[in-house]
Amino acid sequence: DIQVHPGDVSSARIPAVFHKGMVSLSDAVVVHGNTLRRRAIQELSIRPAKCFVFPHVPLRAYRELMEQEGLTKPNDGLFRVLFFGRICEYKGLRYLLEAATILRERVASLRIVIAGAGPDLDHYREQISGASYIELREGVISFEETARLFAEADVVALPYTEASQSGVLMIAMACGVPVVSTAVGEIGVTVNSAGMGLIVPDRKSTRLNSSHANI
Repeated sequence: DIQVHPGDVSSARIPAVFHKGMVSLSDAVVVHGNTLRRRAIQELSIRPAKCFVFPHVPLRAYRELMEQEGLTKPNDGLFRVLFFGRICEYKGLRYLLEAATILRERVASLRIVIAGAGPDLDHYREQISGASYIELREGVISFEETARLFAEADVVALPYTEASQSGVLMIAMACGVPVVSTAVGEIGVTVNSAGMGLIVPDRKSTRLNSSHANI
């Protein structure tokens, strides 16, 4: 990450001077894409010769577990939208919830599954608890449960407002689950190059809603 993500309290505890010190003392710096490389060189004063791109790989272990356990989508008629991982401000949960209130009127079978934990969740507890179509699985999600959630999902929502790359996206890629995502960081480049979903503007609930409807 070139900078601390908005709302990422745990990473923000690391002093900026310590972060810059690690970079300056390193023989090489690895980032997950060309966009991030350009930013790292400019914002962290890294010499181009020591900044390298290594793309984030698909997290295939989850797909392997899905196949070993025979995990598949339930035949219950629900359309599941999965929001997964750390629930911090930059993950954009508020925009998914705003879009869901509109989409719910069009898709009676909609089920929003929110799985994970984080400081931003507290802002939306009342809204979530009052919506019968939202399922909250709060806490640290196990390896096995993660594989099950992605096997059951029809689409993964990535309404990030800021990011570098996304491990959630890489699980979705490995498991063959389409995504609706913003284009922040290297995420848009990955989604477009892999042809694995739709890109929407960040902080635009109405566009997020329309894209889920198209999928």
